[in-house]
Amino acid sequence: MDTASVPVDSLESIRLRLSQLTHWLNRLQALVQQPTLPPWHTLHSQFAMVLKQLASLSHTLDQHADTLRATNAYPLPSFPVVQETGLLTTLLRKRVEPEVDEWIKAGAQEGAKRRVPDDVWYFAREVVDNERESRAWDGIFTGEELISNSDGDHKDGSSSSSAILDGGGGGGGRDGDVEVSLEQVLRYVYQGVDVHEPVRKVVINTSVRGPARK
Repeated sequence: MDTASVPVDSLESIRLRLSQLTHWLNRLQALVQQPTLPPWHTLHSQFAMVLKQLASLSHTLDQHADTLRATNAYPLPSFPVVQETGLLTTLLRKRVEPEVDEWIKAGAQEGAKRRVPDDVWYFAREVVDNERESRAWDGIFTGEELISNSDGDHKDGSSSSSAILDGGGGGGGRDGDVEVSLEQVLRYVYQGVDVHEPVRKVVINTSVRGPARK
């Protein structure tokens, strides 16, 4: 529904003034209906507040007179309020309809029935913990590489970048020089691992366990 043409600010201002006037009229009525009348100065102060609210309402109505003249209020004076009380109450209600409230409750109950079992969350947490523990997050090798047994040879025939480390023979591959791989150089730079220590192989466990039991 397009509400761009609805004078919300004007109507809200008038509603606020009417609400304040109703409040002070109710207070004045409560004082008058007491078994014993209050002191005259109390009644006078309450009556003065009512007059003040009336003046404020009159000023607000005059300020928004053009807007009110161009606005069609509902229900109109000819609306049969007594006969159509139920319809008027339905139109002015702020709560959802009873059937809509039932839909909301049914949806909440259905969602509770389809809740994921706790075993799934325990299993997921265990998988994540195992995967986290199998990695060395502060190095260039995984946890499997650091703990698995290896002689450092490339048995799959793959080539690896290497460098000649001067071991006292003057370089050029002469006696005393040590050939190291790029991985060993990186490990030495990042972790301080001796280049003579062989690079460990990667051993990956591909077995999958079922959900953990409580």
